[in-house]
Amino acid sequence: MTVSSIVARAPSAPEQQILDVIEQWRAAAGRGDITTIAEFYTEDAQLFPPNTASVQGREKAAEICRGMLSLPNVALKWEPTRIEATASGDLAYVVGTYSLAFNSEDGRREGRGSYVAIWKKVGDSWKLAIDMINSEMPTT
Repeated sequence: MTVSSIVARAPSAPEQQILDVIEQWRAAAGRGDITTIAEFYTEDAQLFPPNTASVQGREKAAEICRGMLSLPNVALKWEPTRIEATASGDLAYVVGTYSLAFNSEDGRREGRGSYVAIWKKVGDSWKLAIDMINSEMPTT
C-alpha cells in the first residue's frame, strides 16, 4: 500500500501509525492469527458486519474474524482509500474497499464492498473502535 494511493498529501504521524497497524493486521490475517487480530480492537469495539447483527466487544469481534478467516480457501483483501486523524491525534477514521472470496458447496463465492473504521489512540497504540462494513453484493 502506498501513501499516494490513499491521500494526495503525506500522512500525518498518527495516520502513518494507523497505516502501519493495518499492515500488521494484514500479516496477522494472512497467518490466521486471531489472537493478534483481537488485540487490534478496543475492549468495547463495535463491529457491524454485512448482512448480520452487529457485535460489541473485542472477543466477539475476533470471533467474527475467526469465522471469516476459517472459510475454505478464503481470500480477503482490504485497501484504505482515505484516512484522516483529528488535530489532537487521538481519533481517526479510515474509509476503504474490500473483497472476499471463498469456496462453498455451490462453488466459489465472491463479495466486495466498502468500510468505515474509527480508530482510537489507547495508550501508545491505535485500536479499532468501530468497524462498519457495507457489502455491494445483492443478498440471496
